Parts: sequence; structure tokens; C-alpha cells
Amino acid sequence: MQLVGVQIPRKPPKQLKEFEREKMINDFVVYKSEADNQGRLVELVHNKHCEVYEVIVDGIPVFNCTDYTQAEHEFRMECV
Repeated sequence: MQLVGVQIPRKPPKQLKEFEREKMINDFVVYKSEADNQGRLVELVHNKHCEVYEVIVDGIPVFNCTDYTQAEHEFRMECV
């Protein structure tokens, strides 16, 4: 499991030009999103810019890899 200490911004900064903002928004695809038993938001996201799948808990990336199956497994483990 790889830990990442960088939070993904949900909205692009306003100082970016419009086409840069659109590109930044389109770089992420949310495949699954679920609230776990503790009230945390757990998401399985495809980061198309880096070509990795990420598991994000409450906006903080906690796992990333290039294999969807492994990322989906980690997503399910976070939801337990």
C-alpha cells in the first residue's frame, strides 16, 4: 500500500485560464463513491493525468496503483 500525503483539490484555482481549469477537472473520473460505517467518504478515482487509480478517503489519497483490480480491492477494504 502506498501512502500519499497530498490532497487533490476539488475545484481548480481561479487564477488558471478557463481551458486549463477544464483540463484539470477532466483529469479525474470517479468510478465509485461510498460512505463507510464511520461516516467517511471513500472514493475510487481514475487519475487520467498520472494514469493511476486512487483510493481517496475524505479527500485524502491513501492508495494508488496502475491496476484497477487491486485499487478496487483496496476501495472495498477501506469501506469495511
